[in-house]
Amino acid sequence: MKLPVLRISSLPNNATWWLYLLGCKGGGIYVGIAKDVEARFKAHQAGEGALYTKLNRPLAILASTKVGSHKQAMSIERKVKKLSPSEKVLWARIVESGADIKELCSSFGFSNINNSGNSL
Repeated sequence: MKLPVLRISSLPNNATWWLYLLGCKGGGIYVGIAKDVEARFKAHQAGEGALYTKLNRPLAILASTKVGSHKQAMSIERKVKKLSPSEKVLWARIVESGADIKELCSSFGFSNINNSGNSL
């Protein structure tokens, strides 16, 4: 499956942690969180960090979105990691369209997430 390359998006402006999706060698999609997505992407490309990206080097940032606190980012990350590869591509495309994070989480069946990513 050829992975789309999407530009980086941001939602909402007051968030500090980012959720990001990387297209990796072999067609896989890695999901992670960081305060600085570009720096984290470069670290993954250098073989630093997650075992998955050491074995399947990232080729592109598919999408990223600001989600809130570290706790909020981890909560959403766990849920996005459970999506199928095609659902992750859809998630990336919806993020790119500028969707509200609460609506996006709701549309994927993630419950208890408010506009800033907080658990309700």
